[in-house]
Amino acid sequence: MPGAVRAVPRPGGPGTPARSGLPRIATVVCTLGARPGLRDLVVDLLAQELPHRAEHQVVVVDNDPASGAVRAQLGDLPGVRVLAEPRRGLARARNRAVDDLDVDVIAFTDDDCAVAPGWLAALTAPLCGPAAHPAVGCVTGLTVALDPASRAEELFEEFGSFTRGDHRCCWTPDGSTPPPELGEPGVRPSFFPYSGVFGSGNNMAFTVDALRRIGGFPPSLGAGTAVGGGEDLFAFLRVLEVGLAVVYEPAAQVTHRHRDEMGALRAQVRSYGSGLAAMVLHHVVTRPAAAPELLRALPSGVRHLLDPGSAKNARRSDSFPRDLALAELLGVAEAPLLYARARWQARSAATPPPVRTGLRVLVPTDAMAPLGGVEVSTLEVGEELAARGHELVVFAAAGGPQAPRWGRAAARVVRTPALTVPVRAPWRAVRLVGPVLAARRARPDVIWLNRAEQLLFGALAGWASGAPVVCQLRHGPFAGPAVRALRGRATRYLAVSGAVLGDWVRAGLDPRRIDVVHNGVDVRRYPPATAAQRAAARLSLGIGADTEVVLHYGRLTADKGLHVLRAALPLLRTRRAARGGDVLLLLVGDQPPAERDGRVGDTPGVRHLPARSGEDLLAVLAAADVVALPALTPEPFGRVVVEGMAAGLPVVASRTGGIPEILTGEFARWLVTPGDPADLARALDHALDATHEDRDLGRRAREHVARRFPLSATADAVEAALTDAAVPAGRATARDRPVRPVPAQPGPQPDTASRHPHRTSQEVESR
Repeated sequence: MPGAVRAVPRPGGPGTPARSGLPRIATVVCTLGARPGLRDLVVDLLAQELPHRAEHQVVVVDNDPASGAVRAQLGDLPGVRVLAEPRRGLARARNRAVDDLDVDVIAFTDDDCAVAPGWLAALTAPLCGPAAHPAVGCVTGLTVALDPASRAEELFEEFGSFTRGDHRCCWTPDGSTPPPELGEPGVRPSFFPYSGVFGSGNNMAFTVDALRRIGGFPPSLGAGTAVGGGEDLFAFLRVLEVGLAVVYEPAAQVTHRHRDEMGALRAQVRSYGSGLAAMVLHHVVTRPAAAPELLRALPSGVRHLLDPGSAKNARRSDSFPRDLALAELLGVAEAPLLYARARWQARSAATPPPVRTGLRVLVPTDAMAPLGGVEVSTLEVGEELAARGHELVVFAAAGGPQAPRWGRAAARVVRTPALTVPVRAPWRAVRLVGPVLAARRARPDVIWLNRAEQLLFGALAGWASGAPVVCQLRHGPFAGPAVRALRGRATRYLAVSGAVLGDWVRAGLDPRRIDVVHNGVDVRRYPPATAAQRAAARLSLGIGADTEVVLHYGRLTADKGLHVLRAALPLLRTRRAARGGDVLLLLVGDQPPAERDGRVGDTPGVRHLPARSGEDLLAVLAAADVVALPALTPEPFGRVVVEGMAAGLPVVASRTGGIPEILTGEFARWLVTPGDPADLARALDHALDATHEDRDLGRRAREHVARRFPLSATADAVEAALTDAAVPAGRATARDRPVRPVPAQPGPQPDTASRHPHRTSQEVESR
């Protein structure tokens, strides 16, 4: 059925557990037109704390992306992902999130709700983390009225309150008694399981595995369809049918804004009646084997609906308006016709082209693998751009571990030959003919290069497609004649540090066309290790609890100063032995074949591990005391430095390239002279002392990175450069322009006015 969730998980996609076992949770809010309280709700969701170490993201599904209302309201909130679903319907919007998110658990609430502190922790505890139970597929929570004193909300509570009591309970598939930790057995009234006892769609969470097993939410049910509801009740029913339990957890509380006007309440009650009846019809139509059981339960269902003494009707007062009761019955009566209409609409609805709410950006990449900081940063910023509504078309010369993430972020991934042409082999430019023609067919608004070596391809693709080119300068310049030949081929250049900017200016590039955009990281992806996590990481690596660990990770090449580290290690061990400590140098990464000398891990006190990324890298960082980057040649930026500090570790690094732009203030004390083992040993010794004497050091390091090098600011600056390049070229309309305000790039930069001498200081500030 159009709009339904695909039943088979994608490799590495939703439903795939994190390798470390740490839960990945998304909270999803679907909205049509962005209610006034949406921003406050999202802020509260971002502030939710989890008792277990988890990755949490907040996702808003925009069911009216053409209006731009959601981005106008949420544009300046960092850490929020917005997905566009132009096809109307709450079920379709929820399915969009299920299909796109790479998480283990999805919690849902509505845009007319407010969440209590601790809501998410209570709602997801039975699904993931230490208290998780493998038999549970869904958890619902307590929903209370925002203003129970109003007449309309009082009547709604009488009609059919969302509240399901104050005690945790559990419904098992076969009706057996649940384990004690899941609560008491859930009540099974007449007409079970169609009676809506489980909870409400404004306060529910599922494992992604459960959602895929049930096929997601049916697009012919729910708000936005002719029937107006029922998709959540059907999902609860299906969870039981696939052999999983449903838990009601009253500690997970949300406040719901009921209808405060009688006409709106009457329409809502009518849609509840049609939704419930349509859900029953949908169950029979899609699973005919359920028809005999339904027929047996039908008399009980009629009594449940009509009998004044039924559990549903007994709580109504004598003053309950008769027209509200009739509205529900009318909804039930018209449900067959409305359901048939909704089914026809769902089947006949062709998937429309995606709504363009941003730019179409062509992104060439040589490999979808974390070979270094270039590939990691390009992917992370690309994901941010995609979340903001930009359409990415990725040209990839090779696959790799990042392919699933690129597949989710990009509208299209095109496999191409290598897009760089060696200076000494210019005849290889002939292989660019195919990619250039593909770029012309892609019709991008702007081309975003992440390596200067791709400038020839960028120039040809820009000429063929008419799109401007923005090139990020992530390292120093290559051969002088090549720079002079290609320096005019990009509209804008973005240097990862002031040091890189200076190198390119000295090579002949116009400084007025270069901006400094430091690489940023999301500190939430590098949570500091707890004492228990540190102990577990060391145990898994065979490292003693009292051993002090100096970590060096990344590409293990000569220019990173490996021989300096080896030379500094005996000096450091001598210093630490005087304090009764032992030191281990942990090298994590791979050596290029041309530089393998067999001596990476053969020095006493040295261990070598293969390259790590993601959760595996976090485990290594958890075992470390200090990170070292004694580079011999200028580091363009030094991503290892910000990653280490984001994880709460002190970092000792060379005073070269862009590193001094990171290690500023109190952290400048750990800058060392390149190639000096004695200076390196001294700084490492002091950094290890600081880990014992200054318990607040890790927090300050994380705050330094979060304040000066946030990923959101990097994405802001890249987004602004892409938009500024595209709009003058006529590649984007005013409606396409992102609504997110672009703050000034944090962190130390060369004087902006000196790079733009033709502007006044006021003009520079306004930019």
